[in-house]
Amino acid sequence: MCNKCKHRTAFTLVELLVVVSIIGILVGLLLPAVQIARESARRIQCANHVKQLGLALHNNHDSYRMLPISIGPWQQGPRYTKERNGKGWIVSVLPQLEQANLYAAFEPHFNGDFFSGGGLNSSAALKLMKTKLSVLTCPSDGLT
Repeated sequence: MCNKCKHRTAFTLVELLVVVSIIGILVGLLLPAVQIARESARRIQCANHVKQLGLALHNNHDSYRMLPISIGPWQQGPRYTKERNGKGWIVSVLPQLEQANLYAAFEPHFNGDFFSGGGLNSSAALKLMKTKLSVLTCPSDGLT
């Protein structure tokens, strides 16, 4: 073999640095696009959760001919109820959100006075209220 006919078997350091820098630039351009796509998916999921809540409210209205109300412990509004159990509208629509088991667990706490430690102010009900429902959170809110 002649000395002038050497075959190169490896990359030079300059070639390697050029390739690495090109890959770095491409990744730098690609990451923001990926983040934008992920945020768009989160926004769509959040809008879907709001739609599910709206459908649950409408289904509840179809069943009971009225929208669910929050039964606060205070006498509020022109036609407040004498019940003071602290039941909110979200608990009322749990069956329509496919959470019938959670609603059934809340049912024993619908009786009782909120200020006397009954109703939804009982310790068992407070434990149930810590149940996280994905439909009540948006992925981008940072609290999930």
